[in-house]
Amino acid sequence: MLKRGLLLSFILGLLCYPFALSAQEDSTDDVNEAELNAFGYPDKELVTVIESNEKASLKGESANMPDCNDSKLLEQLRTNLMPYMDESDKTIRNQRKMRILLKNIKNFIELNSSEVNPKNDKPAANRLIEIKINSRKNNEDIKICKMSNHAVDLNFYTIMYYVEDKLVVELINFNNKSPSFVFEK
Repeated sequence: MLKRGLLLSFILGLLCYPFALSAQEDSTDDVNEAELNAFGYPDKELVTVIESNEKASLKGESANMPDCNDSKLLEQLRTNLMPYMDESDKTIRNQRKMRILLKNIKNFIELNSSEVNPKNDKPAANRLIEIKINSRKNNEDIKICKMSNHAVDLNFYTIMYYVEDKLVVELINFNNKSPSFVFEK
């Protein structure tokens, strides 16, 4: 019984094989004649392109951003970090660490966003990739500032980029949360 089933399926396969080849030849003719889309597929129904209503990012937006050590920026950093200091761990050690950090928010160094090293600046590199993908930003649209605080053995980063006409400043590696705020000129 099993041998008959195998023999029957083999014979049916031989009979259907020429039809499958002719169907494949027809589809290759269509592929050669059809224009390929951005993903390399000839059939436009196979790929769904997701378009966003967001404005395309403008080149050179970082030129309109404040300097890493701008007095208004540093003041707003301290102001926006105060609520997170209260939410952090209540141990005396962590409270002291946060106070030292707030007191010493100064002397930022600007990093070139295209040369951020994931080995040395892992938190900034991770967030930079997220911003580039999710917000469709280029290296020229993002400004990264780094502060090394040896008193608390912590590298602290600010990442600035525009969302529409508002300058968003994110604080990276401050605590478990990465607080952000809109810079007010």
